[in-house]
Amino acid sequence: MLTSAATTVVNNKQSSSAHADDLVHASARPAADSPKAAYTVTARTLHWITAVLILFMIPSGFMAANEWGGSWQDSLYDLHKSIGALIIPLVMLRLIYRWVLPPSRLPDDIQRIQRLVATTTHWALYALLVLPTARWLDRNIRLPSPSPAIRVDHAAAAVV
Repeated sequence: MLTSAATTVVNNKQSSSAHADDLVHASARPAADSPKAAYTVTARTLHWITAVLILFMIPSGFMAANEWGGSWQDSLYDLHKSIGALIIPLVMLRLIYRWVLPPSRLPDDIQRIQRLVATTTHWALYALLVLPTARWLDRNIRLPSPSPAIRVDHAAAAVV
């Protein structure tokens, strides 16, 4: 369709706005038989924001924890903590969004073992996002113990 519109414009040597609009909008219109996206724009946006932040956090965490940061080490550590504080509500938002609006199912032609591996891997990656969040919450939010018999020594846990 795009080729025929371009050929028509070139052959007729017309620069009318109708042909130009057809040419411009032909590439913007999805095909009628194109499959529906498995993830919404919001889910993809949350994914990529999280991915970029996590990819920054890994090397900045290593540099802040070791002597690789040089004179910027303290500033890098503060930035690492600030971005971590931003990631916590972002991860919570992603989990809530996924729970409320789950993606479409995998196609039926995918083998059962591939479905299992894909699902397991997907949830394992979510666990990798939740575990640091849970650790931060445990270290920074002091909730009362549910029972006097259960005592958590946070100072000893921080040493480990």
